Amino acid sequence: MSHGNMTFDVQKYIHIKQNSVSNSTPHEQITKEKSSIDYYKIPLENNEIIFVDSMPTYERLLNRLFKDNNEEIFIGFDCEWKPVFNHTSTSKQRISVMQIALGNEIFLLDLLHFFHTCDAETIQQRLANRLFDDDHVTLLCYGFKTDAAMLIASYPIFNRALFSGKTLLDLSFVQNELLVANRDIFPYATTNNTLSSKDKGLSEFVRLCFGKSLNKSEQCSNWERRPLRNAQTLYAATDAYCLVEIYKFLSNNLKSTDYLKSFRGRKPKKLDSTIARQIDENFQDTPNNNNSINQCQTSNDVNHISNEIKRPYQIKFVVDNMLHGLGKELRVTGCDAVILGNDDPHTDAIKYARAENRIILSRGAPYHLLRSHTVEGRCWQPPLNVPAKEQCAAVLKHFNLKILPEDIFSRCTLCNGDDFVIVDGRDMRILWCKINNYLIKDLEPDLMNYKSEVIDIDRMTLYNENVPLVLTGLTLKNYRAYEEFYVCRQCGKVYWQGTHWRRRLNRNALLTENEYTQDNDSDDDNDDGIIFYDAESTM
Repeated sequence: MSHGNMTFDVQKYIHIKQNSVSNSTPHEQITKEKSSIDYYKIPLENNEIIFVDSMPTYERLLNRLFKDNNEEIFIGFDCEWKPVFNHTSTSKQRISVMQIALGNEIFLLDLLHFFHTCDAETIQQRLANRLFDDDHVTLLCYGFKTDAAMLIASYPIFNRALFSGKTLLDLSFVQNELLVANRDIFPYATTNNTLSSKDKGLSEFVRLCFGKSLNKSEQCSNWERRPLRNAQTLYAATDAYCLVEIYKFLSNNLKSTDYLKSFRGRKPKKLDSTIARQIDENFQDTPNNNNSINQCQTSNDVNHISNEIKRPYQIKFVVDNMLHGLGKELRVTGCDAVILGNDDPHTDAIKYARAENRIILSRGAPYHLLRSHTVEGRCWQPPLNVPAKEQCAAVLKHFNLKILPEDIFSRCTLCNGDDFVIVDGRDMRILWCKINNYLIKDLEPDLMNYKSEVIDIDRMTLYNENVPLVLTGLTLKNYRAYEEFYVCRQCGKVYWQGTHWRRRLNRNALLTENEYTQDNDSDDDNDDGIIFYDAESTM
């Protein structure tokens, strides 16, 4: 099988997998997902997880929040958002899910697709005030400063309530103070810090209290895709629920609850300045919009290209099989681009276009054929006989697409997936040794007893995934050089950020202005082994 056909087969399998619906119940799916590591788990049989994406479920949440209006309530709180793999302003990201743990119920509020449809001055503001500005509420959180910035970046309606912050009880403050002043309260604390060096933050706090760490493998997954996978749902619920359990543990083991109450209302350092700075960013980015989430959607019938600037998530392409290089370049910029396989009929593009509202990119005689079967404006021919990068620049300009730094490499160039797992460099060092038949004791003696929490080294897959990892490009010279790797959850392709990544980032930054600048660097000049773009599979 040729490399080109293999790439398409992988893509086709993943496309079917993405769009299939499981008949198993969430509980059945969750119990099937097992790993060799005994992580902290919430008692599912005693707790109900409610995904809030409609007015009936939202009213259920509000009724639960206001059930005991004048009695003290404790709420476990957390937020999730799709990460970007470069360090840019938080205002370019948006919170997708808000977790609210109330007793034996855990609510996952769909901020991205539902909450913005609610009335801002009544329904949204009521929730904001109850969570952050209510004398009867204690909001249990962890490392809240980042959540606060993201909340305001996504929903300015939270501005006023967050400035109050009277409900906040940030358990990270409690953890830091107790580890210094009263370490013996933790039954699983060790004097040898190296034994728990892999656990950080909230995961470490959970281990100190209950002897088991949190499974963080879903932390950097795609939280914007719906429906959430069962593993994501369980992860989100666990992060909020464990905060309530930690508070109960501390309340039962401390001599007085007054100690914990003293942390209520204590804001993270410089929280007010962070909030103010984020409000300024919102004003600069969207001066005429009260909701910073762009709600524009691509029309099904585009008869002409307007002057309205679009973002990559607002448009989808299907690329004919003569334009593989263009398809991969579009993926580099963050565009959703299905690429037809070499043996696929050109008319398959019409099926994708109709079923998934994609714009067809083709050329020559197939272009004229496809254009005659599609709505005007939904089939376009890029410039002929020019490099793929120049074709990509032309597509971005024609469809008025604005590419931001966080878009670059946000999709896998191999399979078009947009769901990545961040993996520790130590995991990859062990995996590299195994793939290349080196003994761990010879190259990595310090990692002899290291246990990966993300990768099944023996099977060479992610835990709970059956997709083999694809690790190419690293050498004996540079395989220790990177602290973080990004693994495509759908096809197993491994990426990392080196000089090649930075060069591509700078090159594509020029395309943001819809201009093309000739770059004489070759894509297969992988001086650090990084392969975000497989030049050899371009056709």
